Amino acid sequence: MKARFRDSMNWLHTWSSVLVGCLLFAVFLTGTLAYFQHEITQWMQPEVAEITAPDKAITHTQQYLQEHTESASRWTIIPPTQRFSPITTYWRDKNTQGRFSVARFDQQGQKIASRASRGGEFLYRFHFDLHYMPAFYARWLVGICATLMLIAIFSGVVIHKKIFKDFFTLQFNKGSKSWLNGHTVCSVLALPFHIMITYTGIVTLMLIYFSWAINMGDSDRGSFFSALTEQTPALKATGQSAPLVNLGEIYNQAKAQLGHSGVGSLVVSHPGDSNAMVEVYENATTALTSDYRTLRFHGVSGELLSDTAVTNAAEQARRTMISLHAGRFADITTRWLYFLSGIMGSIMVATGLLLWAN
Repeated sequence: MKARFRDSMNWLHTWSSVLVGCLLFAVFLTGTLAYFQHEITQWMQPEVAEITAPDKAITHTQQYLQEHTESASRWTIIPPTQRFSPITTYWRDKNTQGRFSVARFDQQGQKIASRASRGGEFLYRFHFDLHYMPAFYARWLVGICATLMLIAIFSGVVIHKKIFKDFFTLQFNKGSKSWLNGHTVCSVLALPFHIMITYTGIVTLMLIYFSWAINMGDSDRGSFFSALTEQTPALKATGQSAPLVNLGEIYNQAKAQLGHSGVGSLVVSHPGDSNAMVEVYENATTALTSDYRTLRFHGVSGELLSDTAVTNAAEQARRTMISLHAGRFADITTRWLYFLSGIMGSIMVATGLLLWAN
């Protein structure tokens, strides 16, 4: 009975890996490199200067957006961080046919004319969007790969009865036996990481995979997400013009309110309207868990309308797993441990494919 069970696990381990092995290797490798995506971008675009006064730079960026994005109903502004220097903005207007426009700005609010390279951003996006196909289908494909990867990991533990003993055996220049030794060492040494990164990767995109379950509910999707996070009702545009509050001052006020967490992004709804609203989202902290606070300001008066945190336990767990997967909480030492574990995962997949080919 045991032999039959192990034989079936061996078959499952082989084919769950081989079917998506090459794609899984690409996803694993680009995801590993993406732990240093900002540093890679900085290296590939050395002309991007460091911003020393984010509040003033945000004010200058606001002036540019007001002059050049009149038809945009929403701006998203990502302030500079210690790892990534420029201010990055996103908006969507009528002339882009639904696509987002992206621009980066320097200290003086001037658009940065950097060389034509996406740097580490390409690696990060390829990790789950695959670049060469529509993002929706790519993310489904990546999810299938991750599920098969999880099956391969657990079935691999079952079929290797001497997995920990073999871990201490590493022979070179022995053909397929050397590849097997390397496969075993890379599998066992970072086994907890491989399980964590695969499972949390599925959780990261779970709302896409289970969207049908959301749609089957009695309420609409908006009500579902409102139940997950306590939200202040959005202000509706009145059509009456009014000057937008200084976003640099909002940034300073939010930074003081959030404390050590800092500001992750500013989202401006209906800029230039008398009912404009500025939402400030909390940045990732050095701790794994967070309150995931959102501050909402009136876009004309600058009055703080609400300060809410995520209290739903399921949503807290989901966001914590996303932070764990992306290493958003990690300092430089932890990020290097993530990187080395990811490299071992890439070697594990590559050596497994070589063993099958031999």
